Amino acid sequence: MLITTGYPSHRFQGVALLSNLPLEPNPYLLLTLHCIIGIIAALLARRKGFDFRRWLIIGLIGGTPALIVALVVKPKL
Repeated sequence: MLITTGYPSHRFQGVALLSNLPLEPNPYLLLTLHCIIGIIAALLARRKGFDFRRWLIIGLIGGTPALIVALVVKPKL
């Protein structure tokens, strides 16, 4: 179902699609940011010599705390 707002449809199609989501857009934005932070944590850990896949899982579950740990952990020798 497409909701029209009276504005040109080519400019606001994304708004119409967001209105069909089961939740407000804010939880989706927070979940996206959480995942991005988790990916950044995994990339930092990889640069320090740790397993990327393991840290990706940790980062996607942990988010900000995983990023903090990835910043603090000492590099592997």
